[in-house]
Amino acid sequence: MSGIWYEGQWYGHTGRQCRRCGHPVFESDLRTANYDYQCFHCDEYLFSFETEKESVFPRIVVARPFDGVTINTALEYLLDESSRIKVFGNQLEAESFLTDRGVRHDDLEHLHFIIYDGLPEQPEEDAC
Repeated sequence: MSGIWYEGQWYGHTGRQCRRCGHPVFESDLRTANYDYQCFHCDEYLFSFETEKESVFPRIVVARPFDGVTINTALEYLLDESSRIKVFGNQLEAESFLTDRGVRHDDLEHLHFIIYDGLPEQPEEDAC
């Protein structure tokens, strides 16, 4: 399953996007207030009518618990040939890449497929 880690919590992929910004939305922490979704990019809680079905699949990065220990909060990311985090066009593309390289389908359930576009852009740090 794909989703994102945000402030120490896993949010599963809903297949919906924000009507304002077009980024993926996730199940709301405020469901008791009748907000069905939240957009981390806009930093807003949303009603269902403020979302729409995703028009394109979100880009994905692949990670696993650090050193294979599931209680760790740190993740190890799959890197490309330039030692940067490898970004896939969608989860199916990532799964195909992995299985083509010998990862068994059963082992995919132990990986995190993290939505790359679900969070606001991180500001670049000033170079010293």
